[in-house]
Amino acid sequence: MTTDTPSSYRPDIDGLRAVAVLLVMGFHSFPGRVPGGFVGVDVFFAISGYLISGLIIRDIRDGTFSIRHFYARRIRRIFPALFVLLVVCLAVGGIVLTPTEYADLGWNAAAGAAFVSNLALWAQSGYFAAASELKPLLHLWSLGVEEQFYFAWPLTLAFLFARTRRPWMPVTGIALVSFVLNVTLVPTSPDAAFYSPVTRLWELLLGGLLAYQAEQDRAGVALRWAPPGSLVASVSRNASSLLGLALVGVAAFAFDGSQPFPGWRAAVPVVGTALTIAAGRAAWINRVVLAHPIPVFFGLISYPLYLWHWPALALVPVLDIAWSASQERALKMVALGAAVVAAYLTYRWVERPIRRGNVGSIRSLCAAMVLPFLAGMGIAVVDWQTQRSRNRQQHEIARQMEDLRSRRAGLYRDRRCFLDGDQDEAAFTPECVVEVESRPGSGTLLWGDSHAAHLAPGIRARGSRAGFAQLSATSCPPILGYSARARPNCARINRWVLAWVRENRPSTVLLAASWPSYDGYQAVAGTIRELKALGTPRVVLVGPVVSFRERVATVLARQSTDEHVPERLPSTRLARLRKVDSELAALAAGAGAEYVSPLSLVCDENGCLVAPGGTAAHMLVFDQSHLTPEGSRYLVDGLLAPYLP
Repeated sequence: MTTDTPSSYRPDIDGLRAVAVLLVMGFHSFPGRVPGGFVGVDVFFAISGYLISGLIIRDIRDGTFSIRHFYARRIRRIFPALFVLLVVCLAVGGIVLTPTEYADLGWNAAAGAAFVSNLALWAQSGYFAAASELKPLLHLWSLGVEEQFYFAWPLTLAFLFARTRRPWMPVTGIALVSFVLNVTLVPTSPDAAFYSPVTRLWELLLGGLLAYQAEQDRAGVALRWAPPGSLVASVSRNASSLLGLALVGVAAFAFDGSQPFPGWRAAVPVVGTALTIAAGRAAWINRVVLAHPIPVFFGLISYPLYLWHWPALALVPVLDIAWSASQERALKMVALGAAVVAAYLTYRWVERPIRRGNVGSIRSLCAAMVLPFLAGMGIAVVDWQTQRSRNRQQHEIARQMEDLRSRRAGLYRDRRCFLDGDQDEAAFTPECVVEVESRPGSGTLLWGDSHAAHLAPGIRARGSRAGFAQLSATSCPPILGYSARARPNCARINRWVLAWVRENRPSTVLLAASWPSYDGYQAVAGTIRELKALGTPRVVLVGPVVSFRERVATVLARQSTDEHVPERLPSTRLARLRKVDSELAALAAGAGAEYVSPLSLVCDENGCLVAPGGTAAHMLVFDQSHLTPEGSRYLVDGLLAPYLP
């Protein structure tokens, strides 16, 4: 099997680019349908390694290689669309983001302009870091990895070609070391494995090795195991293409965010991409499917489309214009359509003229990229200076948030009684249930997602003579049969919990979840009926807690003085929450459960209580909806105390 030279245009590779960008867009907008679409980035890495390495190798062999010309090509390719994106994001962010979010955007814009976004996001990673959907430049991490690679790769190749007749040997060794580091770090340092250019190096190098083989073929020194044009060669080309795309498809639809990544799993889409490229333009799938005008169009605009799609999607949660899943899906489709239009306009009126050298010198492009870097740094530094002059209440908020960061995992009993997405029921530890199991027929079970787990500190603070059990899992409501591609273990966890109830017969079961987050939340009635059928004496359905678009700690800090913080805050989501609250109350009554409404406890016509007494020391909510330990005690004492034996 031979490959086409990377120096000749191949429309099928543009089609493969289209596959990559559409997978990423599918994952970012509909992760339940394209759970492994994030592998599109790995497809991009392999393509980029093949194309850019091929250009470098060809120039070295032809004696025309120039580091200056190489970087000039990269600048004309990368800078124009990125500059437009950063300027637009900074302008729009100043209107729609909170000051803290805007300061984060400033840092990320500066990092994007300097091509170190992967390193900046690595430093910001963590479960309770700002939600990813509030980071409009989150996706620039992959651009950072690529450009860090190309900072050293041309010189490395030139050195190897000058010093050895077999440059592929040290390159293969480097790729293997990178892959081993990647696999080794995933279990212990997943953020490092994901964002580090060292652990992603092998993905680009595999494309580079493929380009070396293609240039060997061009020079007439490649090893062939089948004569070109023979039936064997034709079959091998088509088999390679079919297998390659199948591997990419398997990765896109069989993998999901709950599995460790990159690790060995990243080899599936990367090898698949290499096989598809190696098949050459003559393979039927490459010639007929990938080279079709529609995928080629999306491939041609793939770079600006990748840049625009995530900020467009980020506007949906930032503007707080949807709550239900169906509304959010419709808005995401609008956002994706807008991203396609923006990408085409960027390609047509910005990228093409500059790449052809019709407008803009390299010096002017570099000077232009300095502007969003300085603007982003200025935005971030202004916020830092503001934080330095915090008043007494702001210092108290900062102290509480730091304390919560260090204690939250223990309060929720993370990965023991509050399971992560990669865990199933086997991960529940004895401490979650031992108090009730030691006295079957009594005690209280708390069952649900994170909005159940945040009640646990308040319940445990009260103490229970009859015992308390906590069985909760992230993004897993206590709805029997609930299934989501992004949360594949939820249905079996819930079945296991029901079996546990059958065996241990707690006297009270509390059902709690972020109900409006789930389409079909009314199906919790089935859970209630099953519990009643098992003879559970008391089932208590806990309604939705108040939810805000902004982090409550951020709003309180912004509106605070030395003496007080706002006691109540308005919520744009309250009307929707009250509708869900009313539906659940009626549902509970019809199914034989008792109902408690957190909204009735904390919300009135003046807003929703977030800081009783107007002091940060009694803050009830720390992010958009999760309770602080103080908030957990407040809600448990005010609502649940009568139901706790």
